[in-house]
Amino acid sequence: MIITVSNGIKRTLIGINESKIKTIYNPFPIKEIKDKSQYPIEKFLDDFIVNVGRLTKAKGQWYLLRIFREVKKQFPNLKLVILGEGELKESTIKKPN
Repeated sequence: MIITVSNGIKRTLIGINESKIKTIYNPFPIKEIKDKSQYPIEKFLDDFIVNVGRLTKAKGQWYLLRIFREVKKQFPNLKLVILGEGELKESTIKKPN
């Protein structure tokens, strides 16, 4: 049995009998996310936002950077921390001085 974390990954396994592949999604704390979505955003923007993940086109950090630019206008002291490795590391992360 092969376990994948998404149907997208499952589809890349060309030539493997589909009955031998099972998709189990990464768990999400849905109730906690729904509860926290009701709080004002200021509650979560005290100091910084952290993004952890592979730095690849598929992960879409460019969306985060575009959104962060807009959020930063309202919260000028906010910092964005991006942690990860990948082919877009050099073009995504500005090294601190």
